[in-house]
Amino acid sequence: MSAAHTLRYIYKYIDHFYRLGKRFKSLWLLLQLQSLLPFIHEEIKALESGLKALDNNIPIGDSAGPLVAAKFAMLADTMSPPIEIAKETLLIETTLNGRKVLVIKAKGPMSSTGRLDDAIENVIAKYGKVSLLIFVDAAAKFEGEKSGTVVEGVGVAIGGLGIEKFNIEKIAARFNLPIYSILIKMSSAEALSVMTKDILQGVKRAVDRVKHIVLERCSAGSTVLLIGVGNTVGVLP
Repeated sequence: MSAAHTLRYIYKYIDHFYRLGKRFKSLWLLLQLQSLLPFIHEEIKALESGLKALDNNIPIGDSAGPLVAAKFAMLADTMSPPIEIAKETLLIETTLNGRKVLVIKAKGPMSSTGRLDDAIENVIAKYGKVSLLIFVDAAAKFEGEKSGTVVEGVGVAIGGLGIEKFNIEKIAARFNLPIYSILIKMSSAEALSVMTKDILQGVKRAVDRVKHIVLERCSAGSTVLLIGVGNTVGVLP
């Protein structure tokens, strides 16, 4: 619905400025609109691809975070059945070399981003303080960067309006929790389109990065929280 709404908004936006330029005989206004058309066309193509993916439950670029979480869980030493820890949000308990890794992702394969802030709060209430939070998400790339590039950072990696990010940061500050982020670079068009091979390769590298951070930063017996951020369309569980 959001993608369809955006497509209609783009149509109304272009039509509005076209009619304004025609009404006031403003060549300058029409030239500005013309200069934007290649970028608008690229966004429209991405949205159309996204509609197809959402309709058929096919992972999109923005599904990279949940896909990393799901792949990590499947490749861990042990994996418990997923439970719904918050609305449309799953918790999967796994272990890796003596470390307990609690994996949080939105419930798939339908299109959902879950309630990650509520899930994190509920997990900490259930399991107590954890040693580390690891976020995995898609990130916008510059034109010269290669899609699927994996980078690391600190802090909460999550987009949107900022409310969810604020809530998570508040929880992390309350319990003095260190936060790592792993980002998979892609263009805004790729984030909305069916997942490409480059991004899928980035997902595989991100899983390896998660394992490396868990083993390097956490001692045996500790508990880590792994959060796959993004739209979980096409990604089970």
